[in-house]
Amino acid sequence: MEYLATTDTAFFFRLPTLLFCSDVDCAKRIKGLPGLQNRYLKCKENPHSIQASSISLGMRFSSVFVLASLVVSSFASTAADVKADIVDIAAKLDTLATTVSALPLVGGTLSQALAIHTSAGPLIAASNKGAANADNVSPRPLSIVDGRAILDSVQALEPSIYHTLNGIVDRKNIFSALPVPALALPVLALPAVIKVDLENWNTATQALGDGWRRLIPADILRDFNDSTTRIAANFGAAIAAFP
Repeated sequence: MEYLATTDTAFFFRLPTLLFCSDVDCAKRIKGLPGLQNRYLKCKENPHSIQASSISLGMRFSSVFVLASLVVSSFASTAADVKADIVDIAAKLDTLATTVSALPLVGGTLSQALAIHTSAGPLIAASNKGAANADNVSPRPLSIVDGRAILDSVQALEPSIYHTLNGIVDRKNIFSALPVPALALPVLALPAVIKVDLENWNTATQALGDGWRRLIPADILRDFNDSTTRIAANFGAAIAAFP
């Protein structure tokens, strides 16, 4: 291993071709590359060193690629990205609302109750993604047209949010009554799991509201704040219903 410098990118990227070429072909491919010929010959003598070196180098390069992806994700978002996030959030909210309604107030099953928990995850993830995109929008605030579009979307989501929160609270006793095998929820009882879902959804929604608030023009900011205040109050009431 000592003869394989992990910083030698040229050698790393040629490993796949060097492994399966003839000695004559390999000599041609590494001609003019100082140090590679000796390394190739030593790897021929000890093939296991190639695999170990590839893994070491691959780990280093994967770290670079992860960093690069983080840099790309930090690029400025646009109003179109925000609108796309709203569509995604609305779709996942609709899925959660449908899942909640599918659990009857009498005679519900454990699978129906657990489906609520499962459906909450994608909505929370979409809200967090929307908050991250909002933080990257530049310039801000947005135009009055784009700001109005966000405000209208938030106001359109309000009834579905309230309906879903109230539906979850209405089924609180069902969550408590359903027997839950340890394998299904090994750490928390079902009501506690639902409460955590509500808290995480609330946190994500607040972060989303904070991100969008910075995009809203001053002319309509009051209306936006009124909506987010109402939403926060409804979340607070729903969470408080679960001791």
